[in-house]
Amino acid sequence: AQSAPLGRAVIGGLIASTFTTLFLLPALFTALQNRSSIRSASLDPDDPESSVFEAAGQLPASTPLPEVAQ
Repeated sequence: AQSAPLGRAVIGGLIASTFTTLFLLPALFTALQNRSSIRSASLDPDDPESSVFEAAGQLPASTPLPEVAQ
């Protein structure tokens, strides 16, 4: 009898987190993706529909890319 409230809280949390992960977050991501100004998800610099197509020609080929700390 003493652990029943804890059990209900755990089960309720599992149900809520499952619902949020499977339904709410994908719907929110889709809504935000549709509102963004990105023309295409493609990162191919040769793809004219890509959001990086115009910026691809701005860097000379000899420009080194910045190092990423690991």
